Formats: sequence, structure tokens, C-alpha cells
Amino acid sequence: MTSFAQIFFPTVRITVPGLGNPAYIDDVKAANQLMVDGLAALLGLYNTDGFCIVSGFTYDPNAKTYGPGVFYFNQQFYYQQVVFPEGSYLKPNPSAVMPKNFSDTNARPIYMNYVSIETNDPAGATPIFQGDMNASRMGIFQNVGIIHSLQDVVNTLGTAAFAKIGTTPGTVAAGNDTRLVGDSDYFDGRYAKKTDVILKNLANDPGEYDPVQPWDPVNKRYADATSGRRAASGTLHVGDADTQGGTLYVVDMGTVVQGAAYLITFSTGSLSANHNVDIFYQTCWVNKAQSSFGLWFREAQAGVQNIQLDWIAWLL
Repeated sequence: MTSFAQIFFPTVRITVPGLGNPAYIDDVKAANQLMVDGLAALLGLYNTDGFCIVSGFTYDPNAKTYGPGVFYFNQQFYYQQVVFPEGSYLKPNPSAVMPKNFSDTNARPIYMNYVSIETNDPAGATPIFQGDMNASRMGIFQNVGIIHSLQDVVNTLGTAAFAKIGTTPGTVAAGNDTRLVGDSDYFDGRYAKKTDVILKNLANDPGEYDPVQPWDPVNKRYADATSGRRAASGTLHVGDADTQGGTLYVVDMGTVVQGAAYLITFSTGSLSANHNVDIFYQTCWVNKAQSSFGLWFREAQAGVQNIQLDWIAWLL
């Protein structure tokens, strides 16, 4: 960064005691430049292009503005003096100040202020200022905050986070640790899969299991509902049956029995005040199918029948 071909940071001016050391006007200039180089080296920015915020630039999320601050841009520090709005760029704008008279009686500036100006033109300017800009900050206070947050994370870690990796007790298990037993074949050979066992029907699980295949296991709910190999059951109301041709009632079982392999049993009860009219004869099933069957009735006593018939279909 220095403009002196023979010196660079770190450099110290040599003086010889007892002698009239040469007066060198560039000593001041060199000291200033070496100070800047030293700061850049301390911050890890020495001879580095790019951009970072060194200090300041406090972000106001309500006003969408940034306060004054110091930033590093393409191997030079700059100072932004005034507040500027979000969405802006900063462009270097060095300014020569403090004119003094020289030996030729002419006044000339003796200092260069490395300042910047706000602009909407990205050419030759910093990256755009948007949001809190924390990703570009490297100030001491910013770094201290990051260190504290990392310390908080470390404090929450358990002992395993600091244990060595190994295959012995007291270590974090490595991939070849014999304590890590079992792959899919290991567990398949030693434990029954969930898909192969009956699971309880919990209150928060509305699903129910019914056996389908010949060797499927049976749970208590299904066994209670189908004890004696009951396939289906229900009640049928029989009204006035025909005397001559008879009346056919079709019963929908509400389930499907493969191959219609079931046996029908039923019992009847009279619901009439005069039970004689509820006598019928020649009752038989017809058209037995996988999900339904027919019952044929012919009355034996004239009148209007009012009969309740309870039926059960038994698996064969």
C-alpha cells in the first residue's frame, strides 16, 4: 500500500546518536502511510482488495438510513461523514484540506482526507447498502458479539461434543464401532416388523385391522365381532306375504364373502297384536351371492304380517 519503493510495514526510522541526522520531509508522509498499513495488517486487510465496514454505519430500520462510519475499500480506509439512505452506494471522494504557505509563498493543502460520498451509481463504488449489513462488519464490537454467541453455543453442548472418537467406552462411536450393531438385515432377523404384527387401535388412531388372508392374525376386536366365524348379521322386517306366489326379500349383508361360502341361520318374532297372522310357511333362501341373499316367504294365515327376522351369515 505504501508509495515508497524501499520501505513497507513494519518499518522504523533509523537515527544515529550524536550525529546530525538527515532531515527528510517524507518522514511525516511515511509515518502516516505506515500507520494506515499497520491498521490494515492488524485487521487482516493488508494489500487486500474488497470492502468491509470497520466501525459505525449504525442502521436505523425505521428511517432506513445509516449513520457515519469508517470502511475499508480496495486497500484504503475511508470515512463517511453524513447520514445516507438505504439502497445507496459509497464512492471514494478524497479531499485535500488545510492550505499552508510554502517556500515559494504559494498556499497548498497539506492533508488529504479520505472521505466518501453517497451515490446511486455502482461504478467504482462499494457494494450497495441494504439491511443491517452485518455480513460486511468486522469491528471489534461486532466480533465480540459473535464470540459471545459462539460461547453460548459451546455452553449448551453436552459432554459428547468434547469426547474423542473411538471404539471404546467413554468415546463417541465411530463408524466401525461394534457398539453400533445392526443393519436392516440384522433387525429383520431378530425382530418382527410392524407390518407383520397386530397393532393396538388407540383412541387417536381411527384405523382398524381386519384379517383378510387365510393365515392373517386375529385381534380381540375382530374375534369378539365375528365369534363362531360369523361373517355378517342383521334384522329384516317382513310385511304382508303373498298367499299364492309368495314374497321375496333381498338382504344386503354389508360385507363381501369370497365365493359366497357362508351358511344362513335366522329366527323370527311376531310384532302383531294377533300373532296368528304372523304364521308363515315354505321359507327358504334363494339367490345367495357374495354380498346378499334372498329370503322367500308365503303366508299360512290370512292377514297382514308384521314379523321381525334376525339373521346371521356364518362362514363355511
